[in-house]
Amino acid sequence: MKKRDREILHVFLLVGWMVSGLPVSAVQMIADRHFQDGVDVLAPADGTVEGMLQYKEPYGATRWQLAQWSSQESVYGTDPTGLSSGSMQWKNPYKRLVMGPLGSSDGDLVLALDSVAEYGGVYRQAGEAWPHILVQQDITNPNGWFKAYGPSVADLHELIVDVELRLNYIDSIYTSGYSPGLHAAQFLLYFTVQNLNPSSSGYGDYLWFGLRFYDDRDPLPDPYVAGDGGTGKLIYNIGASPYWSTGMQTGVWKRATVNILPDIEDALQEAWNRGYLTGSSDIADYKIGGMNMGWEVPGLSDAAMQIRNFGVQAYGLDFAKPYEFNIDGESDGWGFSNMVEVGSGGALDGKWMLAVPGADPQLIGPEMHLGTDRYKQVVVCMANMGNPAGNSTAQLFWRRSGDAGFSESRSVAMPVSNSGTYDKYTFDMDSNPEWNGEIVQLRLDPIVSGDGQPIGV
Repeated sequence: MKKRDREILHVFLLVGWMVSGLPVSAVQMIADRHFQDGVDVLAPADGTVEGMLQYKEPYGATRWQLAQWSSQESVYGTDPTGLSSGSMQWKNPYKRLVMGPLGSSDGDLVLALDSVAEYGGVYRQAGEAWPHILVQQDITNPNGWFKAYGPSVADLHELIVDVELRLNYIDSIYTSGYSPGLHAAQFLLYFTVQNLNPSSSGYGDYLWFGLRFYDDRDPLPDPYVAGDGGTGKLIYNIGASPYWSTGMQTGVWKRATVNILPDIEDALQEAWNRGYLTGSSDIADYKIGGMNMGWEVPGLSDAAMQIRNFGVQAYGLDFAKPYEFNIDGESDGWGFSNMVEVGSGGALDGKWMLAVPGADPQLIGPEMHLGTDRYKQVVVCMANMGNPAGNSTAQLFWRRSGDAGFSESRSVAMPVSNSGTYDKYTFDMDSNPEWNGEIVQLRLDPIVSGDGQPIGV
C-alpha cells in the first residue's frame, strides 16, 4: 500500500460541517445514500445540467445527477405532483422520477422508463441508441466528493454493495421484429474502476465494473465481459448469481449484499490480460472513480424500479472517512454530552445544532482505527453562535488502542470565534508527543462552556 509522508484529516464545508480523513474500519462511499438532497438533472442530448429537483425546500448542493441519455424529452421542467406518502413525483410521457422523505412508502427513489413511448412502439435497429434513466455520482475521481482522500483498491479488505430493490412493474412487448440480441430491459449498477494516480502514465483510464440486477431476458442474469463499443473500455459485469439464487419478482422487495472486491481484482486482471489499462498494472493506482445505477431499455418495455438503503461500504485501514451530517435525524455515529440538541434531534437540512447551557460540552466520535504515522493534522469546521468569547476555546482529545479513556495530556486546544460563522480550525496533532500509536476514538469539546447559545456542526 502506498503512503504519503504526511496526510491531513481534512474538513470540507457543506452547509454544516463534514470531517474528512478519519480512517476507520468501515467507510460509506456513497454520499446522500437516501437521496435526500435531490438530483441535478442532465439534458438527454449533451449532458449539461438543466437544474436541480428536490422533494423539499433546497438547502444546498447535491452529489447526485440524473442522466437521461437518448431520451425524447427531459423530466426537468415538469410540474411535481405530491403523493400521499409524502414523496414527490416528476413525470412526462417517457419517464418518471419519485423522491421523498425517509420512511416514505415510495422511497427512497423510484426510476421508471417507458421505452414503448420513446420508440413510438417500433423496435430499435442495430446501431441505434437506446433510452436511459440513471442516477450517478462521482466518488474519488477529480470531481468526486472524496477527491484525493478515497481509498485505492489496494487499501481495501472488503467492498460491500448493499441495496434493496423492488420491481414495481414491467410490461414488455415481444412480437414480430423482437431480437434478444438487440432488445431488452435492464436495471444495472456500474462503477468505474479508475487509475487516479496523477504520476501514472495511465492516469484517468478505467474499466466498467457492473452488477445486473434485472434483465427481462434472463430470470437470473449471467456475467458479461466484453469491450464497450461506445467508450472503448472493458465491461466486466458479474450478473446476479454472486448474491442471489433466484431473480426478481414484481412487487417483491429483494436485498442484494455482496463483497465486490475480489471481483474488482479479477476485473483488473482480465483487463490487463486483454490489453486494456496498459498505462499501469499496479493495483494501488486504481480507485472507485464513480458509479451509475438505473434502467437501460433497448427493447419495448414500460418498467419501474424502487430503490432504498443503497450503500457501498469500504472496509480497510488508513483511508479517509467523511462525516457529512446530511441525513435528517442522524449524526453519523457521533454522540454528545453536556449539550442539548436543537429541534427534534440529529441533523436537519445539513446542520446539527446543539445548545451549550453550561460547562464541558463534548462531541464524542465513533470507533475508528487511525494511524498517527500518517495523519498529523485535524481540520475542523464549526460555528459558535454567540457563546462567551472568554470561554471559546476548542479542545480535541484522542484515545489510543489500550487507553482506558480520554486524558488532558492527550489533547490539543485552540481558540475559536463566537461570531456565528462557520470557520475552519487546524489542530496540529504532531505538536503533542502523545499523538502516537493507533487512535481508536476522537472527542471534540467545541468550547469550554456556554450560556445557552448553539454550536453548529
